[in-house]
Amino acid sequence: MKKNYKPLSDIFDELSRTNPLLRKIRILRLKNEWANIVGPIVSQHSRIVDYSDGTLIVGADDGLWIHELSIKKTAILSRLNKHLGTKLINRIKFISKK
Repeated sequence: MKKNYKPLSDIFDELSRTNPLLRKIRILRLKNEWANIVGPIVSQHSRIVDYSDGTLIVGADDGLWIHELSIKKTAILSRLNKHLGTKLINRIKFISKK
């Protein structure tokens, strides 16, 4: 009998699609990868704050950075979901960190 083994990361990916707590953990792990996803300059002025019901909350230094991030929202959303390997983020909301 042939056994089908899956890497633990694949199992976690499958579970995170159906389990809200695991989904949130997976999203919040993006905090460590934020600079790689958005670039070093943007990451110096923004950070992931929270995730709820498909919406990622990103804090920015001020209104100018919120505007800059809003312009890049579609590209950032695409990169985040590509990094996750599935569409877990439907919307990004930018707020002031201060």
